[in-house]
Amino acid sequence: FPKSCSAGASESLYGIFAVYLFDMIRNWKNLSKPWFRLIIDGGFSIVYLIVGVFIPMIDYMAHIGGFIIRILSGLCICPNLYWNICKFDDPTKSKLIIIIISLILLLAFFFGGFSGFYSRTAAPTYSTN
Repeated sequence: FPKSCSAGASESLYGIFAVYLFDMIRNWKNLSKPWFRLIIDGGFSIVYLIVGVFIPMIDYMAHIGGFIIRILSGLCICPNLYWNICKFDDPTKSKLIIIIISLILLLAFFFGGFSGFYSRTAAPTYSTN
């Protein structure tokens, strides 16, 4: 169980990389050499994660969390990261469904992480001299 909270720029950069990969998959037909780009960029993502697992000073769980949270927030914010998931050709309805599901998952991750961190953190101890 974690005994401390860690945050840094790498989690955010990993999240931006996640939105980049997600956008690349979304616009697959518009790219030149999409498989090459996916193998190179996805390979870097996997290598960075594997390296982070074996170096004790790097918090790989923060990288995974940044990746997942950024994809969910990207689905809420970015206008072109959606698919038409409804029977009818109404992209507004599809986008609204995806935004609502993403917001519910974002709130679940936030409150789950918040409560998990504070339920496992030791109570402060005070010393009197």
